[in-house]
Amino acid sequence: MIAAQGGIVYKVVGDAFQAAFETAADALAAAVSAQIALRVELWPVAEPILVRMALHTCDVQPQPDGDYRDSGLNRLGRLLAAGHGGQILLTPVVVELVRQALPQRLTIRNLGEHRLKDLQPERIYQVVQPDLPDTFLPLRDASRFIHDLPYLPTSLIGRGHETAEVRALLREEGARLVTLTGPGGTGKTRLAIHAAAGLLEVFDDGVFLVDLAALQDPALVPSAIARALGVREEPERSGRCGKARWTTPRRSSRPGRSSFLRTVPSWR
Repeated sequence: MIAAQGGIVYKVVGDAFQAAFETAADALAAAVSAQIALRVELWPVAEPILVRMALHTCDVQPQPDGDYRDSGLNRLGRLLAAGHGGQILLTPVVVELVRQALPQRLTIRNLGEHRLKDLQPERIYQVVQPDLPDTFLPLRDASRFIHDLPYLPTSLIGRGHETAEVRALLREEGARLVTLTGPGGTGKTRLAIHAAAGLLEVFDDGVFLVDLAALQDPALVPSAIARALGVREEPERSGRCGKARWTTPRRSSRPGRSSFLRTVPSWR
């Protein structure tokens, strides 16, 4: 299906195929054809194989190894992660490119704005074709996770390596604290929030921002953390005790890993 529409597969990750096309219309035609073929295939299992697909258009040149690397592809990955098997999702730029020349019997449904893993609102569209299912569970966007991370109005540019490094450290078994250091104004808090946003699925019971910038007394830190977690302090109990009572029964099912991630910026 990909080659028939002039596309090339430039990367295979597990059972996922990443393909590039000359035009958005070619990519859309390949996706619809592939979904129909998957649906009519006689699989040797009780249920059909469901594959989620996502389309985005951006200007990018292939690397010497044939791979493509661009921030737009990160956006595509986040869109794909929000979908469900059998669903074809589109970004607004793809919709604008194909809207005037849609194949017969194919329409595009506006699913509204959703906050994807980087927490930026993104309008998402779904392909609707009579031979394919068009009713799915709600998109798996950031709203289904417990967090209080703020919306970042602009993208984080040039920090891909640092973001990946921070996330890798936080994923390590037994990791309890990762500290970002540097002069004021270098973007430590922004990097921490961006890294934490990509770990919403890892920490089952939530990702929280604890802003300590205004605190002068270290004794107030436990209370600030308790407030961020929504823990109500009782007069006869300290914030530390109250927090412990609330988190103990809500441990992750994964051995050795706390289910909470707390981002604590700007305190000395």
